Amino acid sequence: MAGPLDPSEFLSYVRARWRVPAGASALAVGLTVLVSLLLPKQYTATARILIEPPAGSDVRASVAVSPIYLESLRTYEHLASSDHLFQQAIDRFGLRAAAPSRSTESWKRRILEVEIPRNTRILEIRVTLRDPRKAHELARHLATETVAMSRTGSRAGAAEHLPAAEQQRAAARTARERAEAVWSNLARQRPTAPVEAELESLAARRFTLERALASAEAAHAENPGRTELEARVGYYRRELARIEEEAARQQRLLAVRRAEREQAEVERKLAESAYEAAEAGVREARAMVGLRGERLTMIDPGIVPEKPSFPNVPVNVLAALLASQAFSLLYLAARFGSEARRRAPRTAALRLAAPDG
Repeated sequence: MAGPLDPSEFLSYVRARWRVPAGASALAVGLTVLVSLLLPKQYTATARILIEPPAGSDVRASVAVSPIYLESLRTYEHLASSDHLFQQAIDRFGLRAAAPSRSTESWKRRILEVEIPRNTRILEIRVTLRDPRKAHELARHLATETVAMSRTGSRAGAAEHLPAAEQQRAAARTARERAEAVWSNLARQRPTAPVEAELESLAARRFTLERALASAEAAHAENPGRTELEARVGYYRRELARIEEEAARQQRLLAVRRAEREQAEVERKLAESAYEAAEAGVREARAMVGLRGERLTMIDPGIVPEKPSFPNVPVNVLAALLASQAFSLLYLAARFGSEARRRAPRTAALRLAAPDG
């Protein structure tokens, strides 16, 4: 049975056969360079989108972002890589002409990569194509459409309430205008000032008649037999009664008009308050259109890539070099072990035939 591997003996074995790893490395590097040069070049264009917290949120919350919140932002990866958006993009840029039978899913796996790097709020959209300019245009188009779709989606919920709020405001405006018209018409057509002036005039006339009546009654009391004095007293009394009746009628009229004015004033103020509330509702609904959901902003549309992303010759050469060295060492280790097993019986026989020292 062969003994354990002696590292120093194996290293000597490898140094003696250095041409094997050197040849394997040279062959691997040469083939890798040749294949890399023959392969069609692929260019990767990248567009970046910043995902900002909703407008109006607490600034401290936007600074201290939790891992759970960052993980929730990955939903935007699905938005940017949606099948509908990607299918429209490849149809727009005519990519299907290169491979008409290739499915949308296959195209997406080949050329599109969407990712939010760990612990960031940056959405990266990478497109890989043979044409660097088309790759750049497609990546920028996907980023632009993603931002537009996000804004449309975030505003859709709030926008549903906006028409109802505007309709309510229009109804409140109509009610306010109607209440204003009623109040103005009452002030113009049923004023209280003339009635109040008439009441003051009646009060003055009553005061004069009361003094005249008192004087006539006193004169009649001194001269009871004079008929003209008695007629004068009767006249004054009838006039006072008529003035009292007219004053009562004017008082009722004034009370009605004041009640109408007060009711119209109350309705006008209520209509004004209702309109202000409806106007506030419209402002709130419009604000919610812009504040709901995160805000996406394309911060880097990218550039037309100048260096191909595939094939990466230095990386490929390094990988081929490491693989060739590994396989060479495995090959030499296998040969070293095989030769050691073949030498083992001869070595044992020589040890037995040798005389004891």
